[in-house]
Amino acid sequence: MQVNGFKEFFQKIKGIKNIEIIGAVIIAVLILAIYALPGSSTKSDTKSETSDISNSTDQDASAEEKLTKILSGIEGAGSVEVMITYESSAELVTAQSVDKQTSTTTETDSTGKNKTSETVIENQEPVTVKESDGDSALILVEKEPLVRGVIIVAEGADDIGVKLDLLKAARTALQVSSDKVEVFVMNKNEE
Repeated sequence: MQVNGFKEFFQKIKGIKNIEIIGAVIIAVLILAIYALPGSSTKSDTKSETSDISNSTDQDASAEEKLTKILSGIEGAGSVEVMITYESSAELVTAQSVDKQTSTTTETDSTGKNKTSETVIENQEPVTVKESDGDSALILVEKEPLVRGVIIVAEGADDIGVKLDLLKAARTALQVSSDKVEVFVMNKNEE
């Protein structure tokens, strides 16, 4: 009896026009509700992060500037310059609206047996959000690019202790292994 109840329920849901759109709207509302929770970024913070994401060169320069500032604060490091290279650019994962249509065909062969075949057609489109400057895709996740290598040039790198501190700080900040980070002594004539 319960199986028939479930079948009837799903048949009623299938009969609802635009159920896929309703489902996508519900998912979008849930995502927006998560962003609205206390402790989440404010709307203006999210907008500024989105504009930073759109230009990966600005983001790369920002990472270099932050690391340079951190490394310059290490005792004995002196003046520091940093260069970071990446395997690729950042990857953005957008929310997708999925339109899934299923059609079931039942045929009766010459022996009287029923053959049922099911065809599924799936369409995906990005979910967009209206903003003051137009529509933009709803971004769920930003996957950071993999760091290929880091070069650190510092005045104090001739001291092995300072050199190791710079290496450890860069490894920790960028979550990379030691073989991807090189530390060199800055040429004092170029200041």
